[in-house]
Amino acid sequence: MTLKNKKGFTLIELMVAVAITGVVIFLAGIIHITSINLWIKGSDKVFLQEETSFAWNILTTAIRDATEEVEILDNGQKLKLTREDINGNLIWEKTFYKDNNDLSYITNNEAKKALISNILHSLTFFDQDKDGKDLYGGVRVEMVLQKGNEKFVSEKTVDMRNYGLREVYNE
Repeated sequence: MTLKNKKGFTLIELMVAVAITGVVIFLAGIIHITSINLWIKGSDKVFLQEETSFAWNILTTAIRDATEEVEILDNGQKLKLTREDINGNLIWEKTFYKDNNDLSYITNNEAKKALISNILHSLTFFDQDKDGKDLYGGVRVEMVLQKGNEKFVSEKTVDMRNYGLREVYNE
C-alpha cells in the first residue's frame, strides 16, 4: 500500500539537510576567520608604512637642515645633529635614538619626545654607504618596525643639504 498524500520529510532527508547546512556554516566560518586575519595583517602593514613615512619625514628634514658633521654614537644607535648660524652660534641640536621600542629624540637638551612608540624593532645609523665608502655630509639609516607578526624594513641615505654652509659664509 502506498500513501497518496505523503507529507513532511523522512528522517534521512532531515539528516542530510542538517549535514549540508552544517558544512556550509563551517565553511562560511573558515572564510570569515581567514578574511579577518588577512584584514588585520593588511592593516598592520599599512600602519607600519604610515609610521615609517612619518619618521622619515622628521629624520630627513633634521638631517638635511643640519650644518655640521653628524655624530653617530653608541655603535650606530644614536644620531646627533647640529645646526649653527653663519657666526657659529648654535640654533639647535637634535639627538635621535632607540629607546626600548620607541624612536625618540631630544632637541636642545629638552624633554625627550617619541616619534614612534612601541613598534621600533631596530634602528642603526651609519656614516658609510653599504660599500663602506664615507658619506661626507650624509647619513644612512636602517629602521625596522614591527607590529604583531608583521615587520617593515626601511633604509635610506640622506644628504645634508646645509653641510658646511657656515664655512662658505665665513670665507
